[in-house]
Formats: sequence, structure tokens, C-alpha cells
Amino acid sequence: MLEKPVMFFAMVVFLFFIFAGGLVLFVGVSKWYQLQAETQFVAATLGEYGGYTTVADQAIADFCTQKNFDPHDLTVTVNPPGGYPVCYGNGLSVSMSYPFDQVVQLGRMSYLVFPVGFQLKTYAAALSTYVPQMGPGTPLEVTYVAPSFP
Repeated sequence: MLEKPVMFFAMVVFLFFIFAGGLVLFVGVSKWYQLQAETQFVAATLGEYGGYTTVADQAIADFCTQKNFDPHDLTVTVNPPGGYPVCYGNGLSVSMSYPFDQVVQLGRMSYLVFPVGFQLKTYAAALSTYVPQMGPGTPLEVTYVAPSFP
């Protein structure tokens, strides 16, 4: 007679964790998608200017502000390293990583806490379309820098 209420409570807890797991997965995938879209944009910028510029750096800073990413936790790696342009036809790549930390907790029950943490990693590549000495203002006057994100 007691087994039915106990089984009902167990099923409610079980369904809660399935729902919470699905929610965490949805939030994680949406964060990863946002980061991948920004990585693709930065790769296109690398290809356009032939390297990592202040334009890409400002775009990443704006992305962090708009999408609520902490810029101190974002890691940007550019290959070849920034600071100079790469001539037409050479490959460029960028990778970004960001920690995804989420806590699943059942109400106020502190003993039913399940932390979820992993790194969101993205990668994109492009070919340089930069041709040096094409004339004044081509490409726009930009400054080549190294990524300001650790």
C-alpha cells in the first residue's frame, strides 16, 4: 500500500532529472552554437584582412557583451599568431573555447546537486584574400594585433 506513493514520488524525481538534463543540454548546445557562429565570423574577418586585427578583437568584445559571455573566460587562439598580415592564398585558423558550468539542483535540497561542467570548443579556418600594396586604403586602415583574450 505504501509502495504506490513512494513509486509516484520516485517517478516525479526521475522525470525532473530527465527534464533538467534536457534543459542543460539545450542551454549548452545553444551556447556552443553562438560561439561557433562567432568563430566563423572571426575566421571570415581573418581571411578578409589577412590576419587578426582590431576589427576582429572588437567584434569578439561586442559578442561577449551581447551574448553574456565572460571575456576573461574566453580563450582565442589564432594560427598563425597575430601581429602581421598573411599574403593571399595562405591558410588562417581560429579556435575558441569557453567553460560551460551549470548546476542542476532539486529545490532547496542541497544534497541533490549535480554540477555539469565542460569546455565548449569551436574551430574555423579561412584562406587569406589580402594582397599587399594594392593601393591606399586597401584593405581599410587596420592594425594587426594578437588576441586580447587569454
